[in-house]
Amino acid sequence: ALVSPLTLAAAEDAETPIVTRHRMVTVEGADGPVGSFERNGHVSRLYGRPMSHGATPEASVDAFLAGNAEALGLAAQDLVPSTRPGGHLQPIFYERDADRYRFTGVYFDQVRGGLPVFRSQLVLLVRNEPGFPLVLANPATSRDLGDFQPGLVAGPAPGVGAVATGRFGPDAEILSARAVIYAGVDDEHLAPRVADEVMVGIDFDKWLIVTDHATGAILYEEHLIRFADIDGTVEGSATEGVGAEQCEDEVPMGLPYLQVSGDGESTFTDEFGDYVLTGVTGGVTVTAGMNGFWFDVDNWAGAETSESDTGTAPGTIDLLLNASNTDPLVRAQVNGYLYSNLIRDFVLVYNPDFPNLDAQNFPVIVNRTDGFCPGNAWYDPGEQSINFCQAGGSAPNTAWSSVVYHEYGHHLVAMAGSGQGAYGEGSGDTMSTLILDDADLGVGFFGSCASALRDADNGIQFPCSGGSHTCGQLLSGCVWETRNELVSTNPDTYIDIVSNLFINSMLLHTGTSIDPSITIDFLTLDDDNGDILDGTPHYTEIATGFGEHSMDAPELALIGFEFPDGLPSVVDPGGTTTLRVIVSALAADPEPGSAVLLVQDGVGFSSFPMTEVEPNVYDATFPAMDCGTSFQYYFKALTTDEAAVFWPIGAPTETFVTAAADALNVVIDDDFEFDLGWTVENIALDDGPWERGVPAGDGDRGDPLFDFDGSGAAYLTDNVAGNSDVDGGPTRLISPVMELAGTDPIIEYARWFTNDDLDIDRLDVHVSNDGGASWMLVESVPHAGEVWVSRSFRLLDFVTATDEVQLRFSATDQPNDSVTEAGIDAVKVIELVCSDVCVGDLDGTGDVGFSDLLAVIAAWGPCPGCPADLDGSGDVGFSDLLTVIAAWGTCP
Repeated sequence: ALVSPLTLAAAEDAETPIVTRHRMVTVEGADGPVGSFERNGHVSRLYGRPMSHGATPEASVDAFLAGNAEALGLAAQDLVPSTRPGGHLQPIFYERDADRYRFTGVYFDQVRGGLPVFRSQLVLLVRNEPGFPLVLANPATSRDLGDFQPGLVAGPAPGVGAVATGRFGPDAEILSARAVIYAGVDDEHLAPRVADEVMVGIDFDKWLIVTDHATGAILYEEHLIRFADIDGTVEGSATEGVGAEQCEDEVPMGLPYLQVSGDGESTFTDEFGDYVLTGVTGGVTVTAGMNGFWFDVDNWAGAETSESDTGTAPGTIDLLLNASNTDPLVRAQVNGYLYSNLIRDFVLVYNPDFPNLDAQNFPVIVNRTDGFCPGNAWYDPGEQSINFCQAGGSAPNTAWSSVVYHEYGHHLVAMAGSGQGAYGEGSGDTMSTLILDDADLGVGFFGSCASALRDADNGIQFPCSGGSHTCGQLLSGCVWETRNELVSTNPDTYIDIVSNLFINSMLLHTGTSIDPSITIDFLTLDDDNGDILDGTPHYTEIATGFGEHSMDAPELALIGFEFPDGLPSVVDPGGTTTLRVIVSALAADPEPGSAVLLVQDGVGFSSFPMTEVEPNVYDATFPAMDCGTSFQYYFKALTTDEAAVFWPIGAPTETFVTAAADALNVVIDDDFEFDLGWTVENIALDDGPWERGVPAGDGDRGDPLFDFDGSGAAYLTDNVAGNSDVDGGPTRLISPVMELAGTDPIIEYARWFTNDDLDIDRLDVHVSNDGGASWMLVESVPHAGEVWVSRSFRLLDFVTATDEVQLRFSATDQPNDSVTEAGIDAVKVIELVCSDVCVGDLDGTGDVGFSDLLAVIAAWGPCPGCPADLDGSGDVGFSDLLTVIAAWGTCP
């Protein structure tokens, strides 16, 4: 079989509750092998180096999806621009000195048959630099739907109300409901089914349930009110410091963005609490309450506090709310307002376009005695509010700094598009840790000012199996340890560095889990050259901080391996194939003369020294091997510090793969210069059928100016000049029947597909092994730009090889609202060729005789890779001598 030289083999992991691994994989369009972080067998991140390029972030993303959506278990036509709060495109990682963003996040929702896939999102990260390289892919919450089709679903099932009241009682109220596709959530990957996503309200409480559309069975439920209960975290107070009101002093602080009114005029204070009230004369009374531009305080216990004073214009009137500082209900209002504004401002320093933080009059509800009170605080995602309790029993009033920061942290997670759970709890804790620069969370929550509720300076390890509040500390612990490392290396900027990384990493996270994919997100954001495998400016600090909690960073490529002539698709079975290898410095310097080639030998890997033609430039010779044998191989070299480096990263678990063969046999090579029996089938087509010929258009409708292979002709849709393209359809181009039984071929083709409005129109590629009675989808191509793209696939990956194999290329503009053009060229079918080999004929005369015997004797002893080493043992000896004697005579 013909094996792609960059296909990587991987060993199976032992089964554990949470299995994670890093490995190197091939991504079409990438600048080389990229890293894949996998959780329980599913790709969570692709990372490491550029995976696609384009003229815009969207074009780069389109190129990536065109080549790789299917490999991620996704159908490109199912991916639609995200409806997340921040929209489809999100600026990420604001560089204040340059007044620009380092990255653009591109977000997709997964939809099939008009139904959204529950909690499914694809996040792609593009660097804002020439070529817009795509450097990170997060498909963690996407779902492989296979060939599932939901059918026609008019809306949620009529019985969802009965399901809700049956689960939550007669007071349950349906707040919203929609039909969805449910295929599991987080680590749970289930067969897809049609379901209903229902938000249920019970007084102030809210739940989300997912029910089977057909049976009403509850498939998933989630408590939407996120609160800090008695074993939760309590952070925040209008008092200074980190503790509750009984633990800290109150001092006057400016109240930012607060509404100030007087004499019929009003204005807002600035970020420091300063204001200028214009349009007033003479005597005036100025009043300020608890309403601001961004936040409004709602005092559950009664009227909101306010303060007034009188003066004469022009003049100065200073107001001090909570001046007496004797009423904890007033103190809670001031604190709730102040710290809500401070955390919002803090986030916007590091991303001025963080989604939905421009919404005004966000509710801050303080002094509650209902619901989960006392001793709690919570974020309500339905009404988007943060809520705090009056003191009661041994619990203090919960409106203080760290608690406010924690609860608003839940809002940040929701606006970034992620789930809550452990990640939401950990993010809330982390926001408090960063703003206060203190590991203690909820000091005084249990009454004693000597103890904290939670501590970011902790030893919690991945994977964590506790509750969400406990496991959330895994995230705050990683960030705190990273902060500690940065204190030593960047004492003046450590908070800026780690805060920028964490706040922007929220925009890359999906789901509710905390795992090492977050480490990858930090490194990708920190990177300065698009390749995190050669290190990032703060790799050591991040890797150490996250590593303290078993959230290990990907292994660095200390030195790099380059192959200027490419990697071999096949090697000579006789052992003559030579490969040029260049070993270069990345994070370390390579030791000259230390590189070796390691080749699979049936038991393990045998080492073959490479010839150093100049310092750190080698020629590697593959050993003799039976023709038709597929085998793995990798490379090893030492640094000047004698550290061993393997390539690809992860070897020998991850390896390159090739095969020994005499040649590649091109079974079919159709450049479309002649009619070899292709047919065209049109279904509901208004215009634009497939036509064979030299491209006739001038390229102004997205059509190609030239064919792919230079022969002149190709198959093109509506191949005429002027206003021409596909309208309706599909129009299908079908190959003649190919007799491929008993082979393991590779099928190659070049394709062209443009769609001017980037809608659902696709070029679908199918293969059949029963003469067209049934078809398997190979790829579904969205707009790929005005470029020919060469693709190949192994037939046996889709169907068995028979004598009735056919290809089909289908182009569609349905509905007919786009300028859509397609092209196909250079179709080839290729298989490995093995000719008869005469073992022992070392001189190539066609006979095994005395000269061959003398060649074995001359090479006697250690001689890895020598032609005389007929048994591949690395030594020429008696076994090789006996092989020559056994083959004595004329070759067959």
